[in-house]
Amino acid sequence: MMIRVLVVEDEPPARTRLTRLVKEMAVDVHIVASIGSLAEFHEILTSGAEIDLALVDVQLSDGVSFDVLSRIDATFPVIFTTAYDQFVLKAFEHQGIAYLLKPIRREDLRKAWDKYVTLEHHFVKKPDDVPSFRERLVLRKGRDHHNLAVSEIAVFKSVHKIVFAITDNREQYIIDMPLSTIELELDPSRYFRLSRQVIARIDVIQRFRQDAKGRCYVTLNTPVEETVVVSQERTAQFKAWLDR
Repeated sequence: MMIRVLVVEDEPPARTRLTRLVKEMAVDVHIVASIGSLAEFHEILTSGAEIDLALVDVQLSDGVSFDVLSRIDATFPVIFTTAYDQFVLKAFEHQGIAYLLKPIRREDLRKAWDKYVTLEHHFVKKPDDVPSFRERLVLRKGRDHHNLAVSEIAVFKSVHKIVFAITDNREQYIIDMPLSTIELELDPSRYFRLSRQVIARIDVIQRFRQDAKGRCYVTLNTPVEETVVVSQERTAQFKAWLDR
């Protein structure tokens, strides 16, 4: 099941690094938002966004994160991050499961993440309430609409804001849904978002090579063999997804 994570950190470099580290924790991570202010934090918590876990800096540039958490009835667990240690007790009064001092070390985040996984059943919905992954899609070709099983689709590809679904038998259809929405409704063990333009099924990935900058060039075994570039930030997650 996809783990929906919110990152709250007011220092841009630290926010970028923390977001990258979070994505390395597991294959099935979806970053709900990566934000840097108390105002944004309040806005997303009152927007109805679904959050499974939040990593929150205690001291933000426009206030203390506890101020928002004390006003919002948040039910998700929180890993707090800070440069100070005087907020420990208060952190555990606001859904805190871990308290990490900056600079955040990968091994410390891993311990906190493992703790979340262990406690997960106390915070997430019961299995009966968890929606299943999408099994079928209605796709367009010309004026006709086709009802296809998701398992028949090898690649989802966005070209000039039009999203195409390409099947195993080389048929190409239009789908009236953005890639960001499609990604959330697919089984993450079967499909991976390689880039902003492409989601591919695991068995159409033929090979890949990595360059000196850490980017992956992935060759897809599709009707017309093509190469997709996976960014340096997503390469570790991509390799972990393949190597299971």
